[in-house]
Amino acid sequence: MPRYREIPLERVMELFIYDPITGILTRKSTNKPVGCLFSTGHLQVSINGKMFGVHRVAWAIYHGKNPDLQIDHINGDGADNRICNLRLATNAQNNRNKPLDKRNKSGVKNVFRVKWSNRITKTFKWRVDVGHDGVKHYITHFDCLGRAVARARQVRAELHGKFANDGRSPVGAI
Repeated sequence: MPRYREIPLERVMELFIYDPITGILTRKSTNKPVGCLFSTGHLQVSINGKMFGVHRVAWAIYHGKNPDLQIDHINGDGADNRICNLRLATNAQNNRNKPLDKRNKSGVKNVFRVKWSNRITKTFKWRVDVGHDGVKHYITHFDCLGRAVARARQVRAELHGKFANDGRSPVGAI
């Protein structure tokens, strides 16, 4: 698990005001929102010449301590730093809540189109397999994309719990 740079809480409290309802971090001296958009989609802010994720700073201000794990954005929007959208997560849990990979062809996580050959025909089927805690759970092949999608979502919900995300907005997203 990566060690994160300690957020200087006393300095942060001097510099910023955090609104947990809007998720906006404001500099006290200028009364202006802070944070520049980083390539990951997260906002970052400079404190004492070092860059910190606004989501980590927001969590630290709200809870009065440095987060000891990663901070997961429940709705998948890295710039949405409302406290109701932030939760502590292990690296594995955070990865489960990632959006759909842009190379995905089925439109759903863990569903893959594969060639299926037998002696008579060469067709395509949909394969479902879901990874969890370093183990690949092979489900089966389906002729119908809809059935494959339903089964993938069911298995992912069972294995990943509240961190399950099939590339759409999570159920109950904020």
